[in-house]
Amino acid sequence: DFLHMTIDGEPVNEDEFLHAREMQRALRAEARHDPFLAKVLQCAETQRYMVNKAQEFENGGFQFTLDTRCKWDWWLDAPHFGGDLKTCAAATQKEFEDAVDFFDWDRSRAWYMDIAKSDKDFIYAISKKNCNIFKLFINRGDAIYSRGREKYEDLAFKYWCFAL
Repeated sequence: DFLHMTIDGEPVNEDEFLHAREMQRALRAEARHDPFLAKVLQCAETQRYMVNKAQEFENGGFQFTLDTRCKWDWWLDAPHFGGDLKTCAAATQKEFEDAVDFFDWDRSRAWYMDIAKSDKDFIYAISKKNCNIFKLFINRGDAIYSRGREKYEDLAFKYWCFAL
């Protein structure tokens, strides 16, 4: 809300508000050069919920189930995959890719892919430092997906153990 200087109803100071606006403009400008991002911004459903009852997991040969859910930033129904929008402190693509591992974004992306039974996923990120746009595409079975799945399987098992 430009008139009241709020974002999602929360007041923010002018510098934060203007910086958020600059980041939004950077994403829109990137879409003029990135046909995939342009299509996502045009066609994706936002804030799409998915729920699975009794999703099956395995950890060290032990099988168990958990109810799972996720909320996609972007979901594309026809190709059956979606993605996430992040902000980050990275100034370079390498720093962004390091952040994916550090903040366990690989874990969440593998989690979402498995809930949706999707073979693809993506992350776009906007740098808070320089408004650069970074992107990463993930495919089922690649190193990022596999690392993320290993992380979430371990965490899901720990949750299952404590939820008994």
